[in-house]
Amino acid sequence: MVEPGTSSGFDYDPTTYEQIYSGIVYEGQRPWNFLNVLKANIPPGSKILDCGCGPISTPKLQAIAPQAARIVAFDSSYKKRILESARANLAKQDIVDKTDLLYADISPAEGGFPFRDETFDAVTFMLAPHNALETYRVLRPGGVVILERVGEKDKRNIKAEFGMGIDRKPRGYLMEHQPGDLSRIYEEDFRNAGFSDVQVTDGLWDTFYTSEGLLKIIQGARTVRDFDSVKDTEILRTIQEKFGDAEKAIHTFQHRILLIARKPLA
Repeated sequence: MVEPGTSSGFDYDPTTYEQIYSGIVYEGQRPWNFLNVLKANIPPGSKILDCGCGPISTPKLQAIAPQAARIVAFDSSYKKRILESARANLAKQDIVDKTDLLYADISPAEGGFPFRDETFDAVTFMLAPHNALETYRVLRPGGVVILERVGEKDKRNIKAEFGMGIDRKPRGYLMEHQPGDLSRIYEEDFRNAGFSDVQVTDGLWDTFYTSEGLLKIIQGARTVRDFDSVKDTEILRTIQEKFGDAEKAIHTFQHRILLIARKPLA
């Protein structure tokens, strides 16, 4: 179960970000364009906090840059290469002068966000762990939070093949949740933190991966617990046989949850 006020998330190796997309043979129409969502909901002149920035997504920064008076981007990954990659990528972009990049751990155990109350006009999370209570604290009245998370139906057909672990829990990440669980949990999470006008939607779309691309995702992202490419060889072969097409592309689904919420003016 996801704890109130916070949520577990991803921790990619920097190279995995590129491999996620390079391993895709085909994907269907996404239910929304997250970059357009950012542009539509962040007002001009905003001070923006980008949580879990990873190695810095150029398209995402380009989407929010016109609205930003200042951007503060951070990542809490234990892999310092992610932030090193982010700094290198940021140096190549023309918004480097109005962007601050830092390490921060947003977990309650570490004291939450290292920012003062009511510092930001907008807070964004893209495939990153969130902390609703701290987000509410650092947002100014009327501020907006925009969150996109992986849903419980993401790659569910693939994860199901890995069955249960020795602890009798599903090896597949988020497989313990039923459809609709996370949307409800996230909505309650942000409402309980004090947000109003909380809007939550989710979307599912077909995706075909190369076998190498799918393997990289399983190895580099939270997809399967205790994955071992040698011990799990038979499972990988079964996945190829059950979900592979004539071109050997493996069919699965991507599932995302989108949440937009605002802090009351008073």
